Amino acid sequence: MSAMDDGATAVRSDPEGDTAAPLVSVIIPAYNAEVFIGATLLSAAQQTYEPLEIIVVDDGSTDRTAEIVREFMARDPRVKLIQQPNAGVAAARNRGLREAQGSLIAPLDADDLWKPTKIERQVACFLAADDNLSLVYTWSHNIDEEGGIMRWKRNRPKVEGRVFHHLIEANLIGNGSTPLMRKDHVLEAGGYDPAFRDRDAEGCEDWKLYLALAERYDFAAVREPLVGYRQTPAMMSRNLWAMKRSYDLLFEEVRGRHPNLPEDVLRRNATFFSIWLASIDAAAFKLMVSALGRDPLCFVRRSVRKQLLLLPLRYTYHGVKRRWPGFAERLERLRRRGRAPFLDAARARPPASDTGS
Repeated sequence: MSAMDDGATAVRSDPEGDTAAPLVSVIIPAYNAEVFIGATLLSAAQQTYEPLEIIVVDDGSTDRTAEIVREFMARDPRVKLIQQPNAGVAAARNRGLREAQGSLIAPLDADDLWKPTKIERQVACFLAADDNLSLVYTWSHNIDEEGGIMRWKRNRPKVEGRVFHHLIEANLIGNGSTPLMRKDHVLEAGGYDPAFRDRDAEGCEDWKLYLALAERYDFAAVREPLVGYRQTPAMMSRNLWAMKRSYDLLFEEVRGRHPNLPEDVLRRNATFFSIWLASIDAAAFKLMVSALGRDPLCFVRRSVRKQLLLLPLRYTYHGVKRRWPGFAERLERLRRRGRAPFLDAARARPPASDTGS
């Protein structure tokens, strides 16, 4: 059954020209997210686009995550809580997808933030397009644990239309809180694949879904940083070897389905991913050197040169943190003090609980 068959509002305008505002289902998988879930929920609830439902799937949390969500539910009837035993982020997103009533799906990680106009801007793209548009992404800022904008990395892709080959080269969507997607297309693609978790290889579930959509449909971009992608030591992408296993599984499947993919596309894919791994952990340095050796023309590309120039700075900074932790902490405090907030103070903090808890 497609999303259009289960009571969801259609994305497109009707034949008479009257445009219906489609319901957007925000899906937030949450596991022990008490530190950030309040701010994340607030950024979803404060969207300028009003036809929203906000579904939080508590994936077996043992902290106050569910309690905080219930406090929001008492103030905002659009917020819903689903609780299940811990099954991983893909299973949690799929549970939210099954419960969603909207024709458009907006995933949001439990520690990320949205600018108020994020959903409004993306819905406008859908309303102006035909039914071949499947996903609208935005740019994002990396943010720190206090919500300040980190300028270490800037990713500003502009690719639209049929993006399959571009998406193989690199995950241009950037993170799991960026896209707005048609629910019927996501269901057609099979949703998020929980098999990665079964093989201790979580991390590329998003990328796999985006590739499945890009095989058949168009993508569009809102060229504005409307997502705050939170950087924390515990984030899934920091698990170097799990990410490498996830990547290997994904592209083993992609190569099997598309045996005629151009070799230069696959080489660029390996180069970008290996540089990204090496930027997370120096243990991946040899993997990066090997990938660069198979892609000798990579240094012609400005994006590669920029990332390679940043690597020594990253390694130096992390070396200072290990050797002189006190100095590094003072330096980090100074850096945080100079960072602009992703959201203004009024939007970044949830209001005090009415229950007094």
